[in-house]
Amino acid sequence: HSVVGCFVGRIAAPFFSYELAASDVVLYIIPERRGGLLAAQLIRQYRREAERRGVKSITLANSTGVKAERVERLFELCGFHRVGGVYAVDSEG
Repeated sequence: HSVVGCFVGRIAAPFFSYELAASDVVLYIIPERRGGLLAAQLIRQYRREAERRGVKSITLANSTGVKAERVERLFELCGFHRVGGVYAVDSEG
């Protein structure tokens, strides 16, 4: 067996609250396996585990901007909705 994808999430209380929140750190699927069900399965497992642990706020983000529309549709199919945006600027250093 070989690894074809991974999901890393974290659960912690943000500095401004005592309630736990879950956030993703990385979701990666090797190019040859993209477009199938693997990403959705990983996301659903992440959500189930967060809910099992009593988390009230569960978030996902696409900070790379890669295939943003496609990723947004995937997130929505998994039950998530948009709550903001990610903005970036290149460093001059």
